[in-house]
Amino acid sequence: MSQSLRSGTYLIKNVHSDRYIISSGSDGYLETKTYPSESVPTSARIRVAVDEDRLFSLSSTVGDSNLYMADEWDQSGGFRHAQWNKDGSKWVIEGNGKPGQYIIKLVDFSLFVKQKTNSESQEYEPLILTSDCKHSSEAWMFVCSD
Repeated sequence: MSQSLRSGTYLIKNVHSDRYIISSGSDGYLETKTYPSESVPTSARIRVAVDEDRLFSLSSTVGDSNLYMADEWDQSGGFRHAQWNKDGSKWVIEGNGKPGQYIIKLVDFSLFVKQKTNSESQEYEPLILTSDCKHSSEAWMFVCSD
């Protein structure tokens, strides 16, 4: 993991698209949405708190809440929200072989963050957790926005 990631406010951007992780504010959910790079809204700024063990937690800059991650998709196409950060769970980033690009992984679980890609008709796409993280398209860049 890179030593360059420090506590601060970031835009978390997919490395192959203009899709950003955004917060839904006080609800504390994380989703992804595509924006032109010149018009990314405040809700896409995510507060990252890195501790001495280089683990980090995520919180919203537009609401007073830690952030939930969307869990796996069910048979009906719906999804469940997992309250990982509510109980103090932390995240770790792992380099994917290219500078500045990271895979986001839940600590103590073999689960990785990826975006849902088969619902193009939806304006917002929840993030999902998966045990399979083999593709560079699942990597994210942390772009400082302080």
